Amino acid sequence: MDRCAIFVDLGYVLAAAGEICLGTSLRPQMDCDYEGMASSLATLLTEHCGLPLLRSYWYDAASGGIPTEHHRLLAGLGSVKVRLGRMVQGRQKGVDSLMVRDLMTLAQARGMVTAFLVTGDDDIREGMTQAQDLGVRAVLVGVPGNNQAHTLVWESDEHLVLPQEFWSPHLSRVAPAVRGEEIVGEAPSTEQFAMQVGVDFGAAWLARATPEQLRSLHGLRPWELPAEIDSELIRAAVRALGELRERPELRRSARAGFWAALAQRNEQAEQAEEPEPAAAAEEEPIGGG
Repeated sequence: MDRCAIFVDLGYVLAAAGEICLGTSLRPQMDCDYEGMASSLATLLTEHCGLPLLRSYWYDAASGGIPTEHHRLLAGLGSVKVRLGRMVQGRQKGVDSLMVRDLMTLAQARGMVTAFLVTGDDDIREGMTQAQDLGVRAVLVGVPGNNQAHTLVWESDEHLVLPQEFWSPHLSRVAPAVRGEEIVGEAPSTEQFAMQVGVDFGAAWLARATPEQLRSLHGLRPWELPAEIDSELIRAAVRALGELRERPELRRSARAGFWAALAQRNEQAEQAEEPEPAAAAEEEPIGGG
């Protein structure tokens, strides 16, 4: 039986669709209905080609290769496989190679005649052309905007761009915190979120820091941090916010959060060292008694 398969780069989808639907490409600022998106994508693409679906493959990177709650949700869906690369120094590693591996395995086994590739990265182009040489029709699927490599578009058998109306029902802004019937505050801005990441990291780091490590912070200017601490902090920020190489303002916010955590710790330490105020002496009554 002739079948199709779908290969989805989740990082590409959330960044590109988030930008046109929500005005942000940062995951912490968006919620995604992963089940609804996977179902809608499978329905639309199988109707487009008129073939039954073998399965969908979803690719993403995870810190330490450990699946998140969203990854586990996707993996629990029928006819869905989740493949995870790793985050290394803030960059995805192994995601494209996993997609190419699955693409070639199915092409060589003649497990599909049509491959839908939802990605924008030129790194999969060679794998796509090899699958085409084996008789697979490669359809590149995208999000509106200049977010896919032109070379990938040129090599595909068909370029299918799904409109904003397809993606928007599955994406929403992170809701503001609510306490009872009272809205506590608006959803944090990206820079506020980055600063909170720095505060959380700083609090955790300070809790385990040695006296020598604490002394290494003395006398530094607000934008400075020892290289080892700074690298660890930025890795934590990348895990929470995504790639920061072109977002220096978010790096600054994360560092500011670290220093805020240190200032709070120092203030608490000073308060703990202050002596208890002496009890006021009882006034002697005026006059004799």
